[in-house]
Amino acid sequence: MRKGFLILLCLSTTIIFSNDEERIFKTDAVALVQGEEVSGAPSFEAKHQGVTYLFASKANRDTFLKDPDRYALQLGGACARMGPLSGKGNPEIFTVHEEKLYVFGSQGCRDIFLEDPAKTFDPDQAPPHLRGRAATDGKLWIDKLAAAMGGERIDKLNTYTETYEEPTERRGKQYQHHVLNRIDFPDGFHHEDDWDDSRFHRTVKGDSGRFSGREGEWDMVPVQVRAMKREFLTQPLLLLRARTENGFLAATAGEETIEGKPAVKVIVAYRNFNQTLLIDKATHQLLAQRFRGRGQGALFAPMEKRYREYREIDGLMLPTQVETRQDDEVLRTENWRVSVR
Repeated sequence: MRKGFLILLCLSTTIIFSNDEERIFKTDAVALVQGEEVSGAPSFEAKHQGVTYLFASKANRDTFLKDPDRYALQLGGACARMGPLSGKGNPEIFTVHEEKLYVFGSQGCRDIFLEDPAKTFDPDQAPPHLRGRAATDGKLWIDKLAAAMGGERIDKLNTYTETYEEPTERRGKQYQHHVLNRIDFPDGFHHEDDWDDSRFHRTVKGDSGRFSGREGEWDMVPVQVRAMKREFLTQPLLLLRARTENGFLAATAGEETIEGKPAVKVIVAYRNFNQTLLIDKATHQLLAQRFRGRGQGALFAPMEKRYREYREIDGLMLPTQVETRQDDEVLRTENWRVSVR
């Protein structure tokens, strides 16, 4: 589950402010949401989630303080095109969409957002109708997949870690790119994205999270915690650990041959996120996974992961080579070093 190709875009577009650097939104946010662009004044200010807002009047400041979530920067002040985990956007590049205020890392990001805002958002997904024989068979195939990957050993895991490194060229310069993803079961997540001495890390534990990097550290807001947890929902071990929870739904949806291998399609709905697993009918291994995720240009689209290689690691059979596709085009192939504890 590599996120580095997104952060590479962020390095060239998103302004990252240090923990000590004050972010000031100088345009009256209340007036903006109400359809008027006017400058604020230092005599009418309010602070919210690390940002200082200036207002044109005491009345507008009071309106903001009564309902800051309505008028404040959305996505924790991150670039709206790149998403809530992209760092901090530039408070001088903004727009209002459906009465919500968004900022961007660059004018180019703003332009792309305005072309089709829906492609930048990741709303909750209603679960499909998963009942009857299809639901019974779905649970059966999820159990078969769990047995093929390690059975009860999966449920006893404390930590899963995957790392990936590659030399990467960007604008004529060579970088050593390092990516790490870690799950601390049941509800801890850590992601690292390092480009030589430039690093961008995020950590979530329970309902709280934190960003850190060369520029400083700052807390996540709830929408950012949600986004990071959602990124990890395509991790097979996390899905299988959740298979006995009340909110985990699965149902078969027919069969498909993928690269000559007959597979059963199983729709899984969990934590307001739907995906389709293609499970090998013969070996019960996971061949592929389909879901709505960030693809080219960091815009949401139908995505597919294909699992190319498996290795036995500490009693588990885990995928170590993963191919990510969009519209049948291979975006990247990654060889992961995996460890469990």
